[in-house]
Amino acid sequence: MSEYGYIKLNHFMLAYPRLTRAASMASATITAAVYIFYPLFLLCFFLITKTVPFKMILVPLISFFAVSVLRRTINVKRPYEMYAIVPLNDKRTKGQSLPSRHTFCIFIIAFTFFYISPTLFSVLTLLGIILAFLRVILGVHLVRDVLAGLLCAILSAVIGYIMI
Repeated sequence: MSEYGYIKLNHFMLAYPRLTRAASMASATITAAVYIFYPLFLLCFFLITKTVPFKMILVPLISFFAVSVLRRTINVKRPYEMYAIVPLNDKRTKGQSLPSRHTFCIFIIAFTFFYISPTLFSVLTLLGIILAFLRVILGVHLVRDVLAGLLCAILSAVIGYIMI
């Protein structure tokens, strides 16, 4: 999306405060739900099977730290820093936009459940797509940021779950 597209989208969202609040709330709710769901699911999985594959904890954990270091190293500005737009949620962070860590996290968690439950994988993937979309329309990420988050999750899953 071009600068003009972000500005136009931002003005549209500002004209509809209820829509903006709903998008912000949906983003926060999806994020919180996934962060709560992941450890609870691991706990339930352990209680049922008496084991949790170490990769289900290690791959997301190591990948999360790697993405965090990458973000700090690259330190790309956020849309509200680059363009004449207002962030539509409480986000005021400077830089560290690429890759989107929210998008990365939901997709690496989705890939963690790929072999255990295709249904959970599908639900989390759908939520990941919605979250990525919301992060863009709220003005805290560029489209490339959320796509980079998805790509980092795919690479982490391939390396962590398939190759190792």
